[in-house]
Amino acid sequence: MTEEQNRMKLHEAVRNAKGNQTKHRFLAIAVTDQEVEILSCAAGGAYLEMHDYSTGSVSLDEEAIMRDLEERFPILLEKQEEKYPCPVCGDEKEGLFALITCLNDNHGYTRSQVADVIRPIEEAWEAERNGQRSEI
Repeated sequence: MTEEQNRMKLHEAVRNAKGNQTKHRFLAIAVTDQEVEILSCAAGGAYLEMHDYSTGSVSLDEEAIMRDLEERFPILLEKQEEKYPCPVCGDEKEGLFALITCLNDNHGYTRSQVADVIRPIEEAWEAERNGQRSEI
């Protein structure tokens, strides 16, 4: 298997993200009298899957997070002008990230539900990149 084939896919990173989910921010910090917890949206969860946040080595800068996600998951850049209809509200979203945000923020989708929506899109994109035809 090539390194490309071994890489975690975006839908896998979203599905496997640890910690509690939040809306309207990549990452947020919740402080209680007993603990400090990092909360993340669906895309922020994918970011956390790439980094060991237990060491504090994550950025809270949303632009830096987005650059890191786009570098790690090139589908976010390559398909940023593609139109994706939201399966809930039907609004056309420009780019996969906008679709993920709509599902997370507007419709309260869990990370697993978001992953289920983006998986066939990602699989079709990978097949297209590998010279195969696939229908979503």
